[in-house]
Amino acid sequence: SGSTVTRSVDEATITGTNFTDWYNSSEGTIFAKYSAGTYVSEVPFSISKTGDEINQVISISSSSTGPISGVIPTIIVTDDGVTQTGVTIPIYPVDGDVIKTAIVYKENDFAIASGIGGDVGFASDSSGTIPTVDFARIGKYPYYGIWQNRPIARIMYYPERLSNAQLQNLTS
Repeated sequence: SGSTVTRSVDEATITGTNFTDWYNSSEGTIFAKYSAGTYVSEVPFSISKTGDEINQVISISSSSTGPISGVIPTIIVTDDGVTQTGVTIPIYPVDGDVIKTAIVYKENDFAIASGIGGDVGFASDSSGTIPTVDFARIGKYPYYGIWQNRPIARIMYYPERLSNAQLQNLTS
């Protein structure tokens, strides 16, 4: 008491049986509701392989294009170091806007829907494989270890590939 100390960042991860008890390795849907920021590294949720986060990852991410760097919603799937999909949604939030993004993964079947208010975009990709992963992380960019510096209001996971219409409903 009475002195200033530096505290370590809270690292929210799900590992071991806490992860494997709910994760479906062949298909799934991830939803996140979060505030837009200004950094390309913002990732509200990612699923990765311990020790190989760069080469084995499924994440809701952001692209560095658009009027504010780093806020264009993107699905990133990388398997054995090869990008399987990196589809973006051409919606352009401003700093602080609340974004709802849902992504789905299944072999040769990826999609993303993302919305701000009533403006919802959708995109899909019909080729690619699923990486082998073993943990989930909230709010950290897996490539450079940068933490998202914006509020994350909600994360949801479904152990199945929801339909494209369901994705759009989740994000509207």
